[in-house]
Amino acid sequence: MADNGFRKRDPKFADAWKHKPKDKQRKPGERRSKGFQHADFSYDPDKKTCICPNGQALKLSSARVVIKGRTGVSFEGTRALCQRCPLKAKCMRKPDVSPYRQITFFDGRKMSEANPHTQAMRRRIDTRAGRLTYSRRLGIVEPVFGNLHTHRLTRFTMRSRRKVDAQWKLFALGHNIQKLRHAAP
Repeated sequence: MADNGFRKRDPKFADAWKHKPKDKQRKPGERRSKGFQHADFSYDPDKKTCICPNGQALKLSSARVVIKGRTGVSFEGTRALCQRCPLKAKCMRKPDVSPYRQITFFDGRKMSEANPHTQAMRRRIDTRAGRLTYSRRLGIVEPVFGNLHTHRLTRFTMRSRRKVDAQWKLFALGHNIQKLRHAAP
């Protein structure tokens, strides 16, 4: 199972940002956006209100939203409010496409991970032996998925488990035959 947070937890990658080109360097937690940040909005957690940098009240979208396991309060502007705002270009990432601004204030709590298998996998990966094993994934599993993707297996066209399994085995068989053909003298 792929683990997107593997490098964030690995101490070897703590200073990886230093090795990027100077124009793309960002310290952990530093934002690349030039627009308005959370600090530019007035948020009152007791009243659950939010005022945008232009002084307009945003409407409460969700009082208890969960995003990537983090809980928070979500607000959004209205189409009428945001489209005629003079600060629209600095407030939204894509002002010509986005109809209104959305912002979420997280309260620092994390929801417990619902899937115990994912937690167990993370515990195993975070050991020394687990890091070594997982680092080999790039050379073992990912090329296979890349190859299947280039041969247009981006989704299954069948709709039952038996048919999907047969389609997957057919693609895997084709992949293995291609590997044997390239390996033969």
